[in-house]
Amino acid sequence: MQFWKIWHDNIGVISDNENNKFYIQKYYTQVLSKLNLKQVYRELDNSILLCYEDNTEFCHRHIVAAWFEILLGVTISEQKSKDLGIETIYRPSWIKEYLEKIMIENRNM
Repeated sequence: MQFWKIWHDNIGVISDNENNKFYIQKYYTQVLSKLNLKQVYRELDNSILLCYEDNTEFCHRHIVAAWFEILLGVTISEQKSKDLGIETIYRPSWIKEYLEKIMIENRNM
């Protein structure tokens, strides 16, 4: 996807905030808005959204989790292993807030 390359090439060139908002907007309009939300959720069937970024780093899995939470009212927890256990951590709240704003602007809610 072309927007990923633009986002990647802008790392360190423009502010992370501006760059990540660009990514969320494009990821929603070019990917998520084209999918059948309920079908995707059903097909994931309690799967794990996994990526190589650190839990607190900006990642597309945060956007997907926020998409499910906003439209389905489910809670998608972010977890990591710690000392032979599982620790729940929290995604940056601005991701969900910004995605919701984009969805409202695109009238797909």
